[in-house]
Amino acid sequence: MDEFCRQFEAAIPELQKKILDEFNLHQTQAGFRSVWEHFEEVINPVLINFFASAPLLIPKEQIHETKSKSTYPDLKVSFEGKTYAIDVKSGETKHNPWYDISRIDTYEKEHFDKYTAEYSVVISWSGRTALQVDAVYIEPVYKTVGYRAESKGVLYRPYDGKLRPKPWKDFREGKSYWHDINHFKEGLAASKAYRRRSFILEWYEKMTPDERQALKQDIARIEAGEEVQRDEVLEQEKPI
Repeated sequence: MDEFCRQFEAAIPELQKKILDEFNLHQTQAGFRSVWEHFEEVINPVLINFFASAPLLIPKEQIHETKSKSTYPDLKVSFEGKTYAIDVKSGETKHNPWYDISRIDTYEKEHFDKYTAEYSVVISWSGRTALQVDAVYIEPVYKTVGYRAESKGVLYRPYDGKLRPKPWKDFREGKSYWHDINHFKEGLAASKAYRRRSFILEWYEKMTPDERQALKQDIARIEAGEEVQRDEVLEQEKPI
């Protein structure tokens, strides 16, 4: 564990308390559809102050806040030549969280290749007219990801492959399904392979006998090391 992670993780209990205290001081009338702005307005200053103060003493120009809801992460921090991501997530306390994390098929490129470490600040809230923050959790992103028994890997939404978080009970108990980042990578690989196989089987079931035969012939060509035409090849062709 490097210095940034060691200092940040050691401060998590204190930061959780500070953020919860700030929410109690700054009530919001924002609707539940736009309350994410309020969450970031309360959370970001607490985190920025921590990063800019001892022991890390990170210059504020190396702490970047996102200006868009759809841009990841909410805070990007540079420290000793490395880049770290901190993202705010939330869900209603009465329902298990189901927010987007990332896609299993692009996680390595969009996350492992860009950030030394990633953390989630997860808000559990209740009440849609008078919103109340019930709990604040801060964990490495991989520890927040749920488990899918069918694939023996990470929890994901089948139709788009986006990772999904663990239940609130696991947040409250400090439980994670992934021992470390390497174990998490194994979970990603398992679910990616299971999802790919599931799609192949679903498409194959819908094929006519002739389509199945043509597919088997293409598979045989691939096994023989031959190139088979497919959409991704066509997309690389230059337009006429």
